[in-house]
Amino acid sequence: MNGAMNIQPNLGSDFQASMKGRLSDKNMAVKTKAIGVMSTLGKVLGTGTKKHKELMVSLIPLLADSKKMIQTQVLDVMNIWIEHLTIRPLLTGEDLVAASTDNNPNLRICLFTWLTEQIKTAKVPPRLPKELNLLVLGLYKSLEDRNPDVRKVAQALLPYMMAHVGYSQMVEKVGSVDAKNKKTVQV
Repeated sequence: MNGAMNIQPNLGSDFQASMKGRLSDKNMAVKTKAIGVMSTLGKVLGTGTKKHKELMVSLIPLLADSKKMIQTQVLDVMNIWIEHLTIRPLLTGEDLVAASTDNNPNLRICLFTWLTEQIKTAKVPPRLPKELNLLVLGLYKSLEDRNPDVRKVAQALLPYMMAHVGYSQMVEKVGSVDAKNKKTVQV
C-alpha cells in the first residue's frame, strides 16, 4: 500500500479493459489479485475513482461466487469505492438490473443485502435515480424465488425500494409480473 500512494487517476487507456478481464478471469488467483488491486485503488485514488466508476460495475458478477471469502472481499471493495463515489453510477447501469434478475441465488442474496444496507445508511441521497425502478421486477421475481434466503433479503429490501421508487411505480410494475405470481406479490 505504501508504494501505491503514487498512483494517479490517469491510469492509461487500456487499464479498465485489462482490469475487467482480470476480474472475469477463470483463474481464482488472478481474480483474487484483481480484487486486491481494486481495493488498493479505491483507497489510494479517493475521489479519483470517479474516472474509473465503470470498474465497480465489473465487481457485481463476482458476488455470484459460492465462496464467502470472495463475496466478502468484493463487498468490501464495493464499500470502499462507494465511500468516494455515490451509489448513483452503480444504479444507473444495466448490469445491476441484469444481476437483480440473475438465476444465481448467491448473487441476488449478496446484492440485495448490500443494497439494503446502502439504502438504509445516510450514504444514499433522498431520491435515487429513476433507473432504480428497473430493479423492481428483479425484486418481485426474488420474492417468489424457491430459495428462502433470496426471498428473505428481497423482503428486507422491499420497503426501502418502495420509499425511493414510490408506491405508484411499485404497483405499476406488478402489472408486469406473471399472473401466477401476481397474487403473492400484491399481498
